[in-house]
Amino acid sequence: MNVIGIVQTDLNEFNILFEDDSRKRENEDTGGFFSFGDDEQRGQENGQNYQEMTVRIKGVPEGQKATFLQMYQIIQDARKMDDLERSLTIVQHGDDQNQQGNGNRW
Repeated sequence: MNVIGIVQTDLNEFNILFEDDSRKRENEDTGGFFSFGDDEQRGQENGQNYQEMTVRIKGVPEGQKATFLQMYQIIQDARKMDDLERSLTIVQHGDDQNQQGNGNRW
């Protein structure tokens, strides 16, 4: 999955906008679950399939601020969705860019 952007919206809450290109990458051996802008033309080739997640980092005490670097490292190290679920609490998962705000709970 190609990360388009990460926005910190609260002390320990982040919105992640990403492009779901899992069908294209099924046969490719990529280093991680997410990538950061490694293929600029991917959206044009596959059609744009953007999704958004709102997440919190597990282990950060209430009232403490998580850093952008912590979130970036978690995403960079993730190999599959299970890795993310161990480190993050998924608050909201939107289906695509056209349905922002109508996300489904995981």
